Amino acid sequence: MQLVFGLLLAALQPVRADLPVHCLRHEVVGDWTFVLGPLGDRRTSCGHLRPDDQDIQPTRLLEVDKDSASLKKVEISLKEPNTAETADHPKGSWSMVYDEAFEVTVGGMNYFAFSNYTYEQDSNTERHNVSHCDQTMVGWYRNEDRTKFGCYYATQATLRCESHQPSITTRRRHPCCCTRQG
Repeated sequence: MQLVFGLLLAALQPVRADLPVHCLRHEVVGDWTFVLGPLGDRRTSCGHLRPDDQDIQPTRLLEVDKDSASLKKVEISLKEPNTAETADHPKGSWSMVYDEAFEVTVGGMNYFAFSNYTYEQDSNTERHNVSHCDQTMVGWYRNEDRTKFGCYYATQATLRCESHQPSITTRRRHPCCCTRQG
């Protein structure tokens, strides 16, 4: 009985499972530049630890730009309600993954990445997260056949500043609104 009670008590402990990023759909809509590393036959972690650690994320430039000659840039427009398009492929789709990431399928490729975030210290030495909704962390991409895999990151090329609304729930730095929000 004590063992069962102990296990139940252990299960009720607080768990931190959410990533410290908060990006809303209207902040992600727009034109993006995806920087693709080379495709390979094997899926990799793209520099992420296993298990992942929110405090130690792979550096975008070091992970993808190891061989800059093999980099490829793809311009992708994410539009409402869920259309993704490139110059050659106007019939793709995209979806938010909660408020932490987004997935894009267009031109025979599938892309997934978490939105970027950093930690900052304020004047009271309190550490807090800052969401950078115009950037992704290093993410993963693959072809539709799931036979080729690669790493990428993306940066938003155009911003919809008129639709940006400050969030009360998190602090974020948005390029068109460079003051801290929240």
